[in-house]
Amino acid sequence: MNIANRLTVLRIILVPVMLMFLVVADYWCWITAGCIFIVAAVTDLIDGAVARGLKQESNFGKLMDPMADKLLVVCSLLMLNRAFLLSFWITMVIIVREFVISGVRQLALANGRRIVSASLLGKLKTVVQCVGIPCIMIGEGVSSIGEGKLLFLKAEDIVTAGQIIMFVSAILAVISGLAYLWANRKALNFEDS
Repeated sequence: MNIANRLTVLRIILVPVMLMFLVVADYWCWITAGCIFIVAAVTDLIDGAVARGLKQESNFGKLMDPMADKLLVVCSLLMLNRAFLLSFWITMVIIVREFVISGVRQLALANGRRIVSASLLGKLKTVVQCVGIPCIMIGEGVSSIGEGKLLFLKAEDIVTAGQIIMFVSAILAVISGLAYLWANRKALNFEDS
């Protein structure tokens, strides 16, 4: 197993570890979960760069890397929603988009068609999520400590900033999802060539 695939497996392993911390209602557990999310998100950046840079792209990576990403984001969103830290509609918009795009990829592969890779807008959506989610987790944890401040920011402000960022992420999810469907319409036989 190459380095890129090991990083993908590490990201998958980090998801249940993060979830174990999120189910505990202690401030340090939320902070730890936020840090685990950041580490997992960084492994996503690194494994893609390693796979391309060292020419270690594999079928395992092509299948498991997007699955690991979705697992990380979907589990995080559901836990934030469970703790009433994120609006249900934001959670659902992002999750539905992820499943629709995954379905499009599977359908195109089943039809033997080449699909257009993720757009810059889709990548921006992912970056925005990778900022917003840990902001909410860490902010929630910090809110239980003493004065509830992280450096010079109030914990509530960190959580609110994360929620606003996730609102932006939901909008980007819709726009990038529609753009992805449009870019892949021929591969999916949505219109005649």
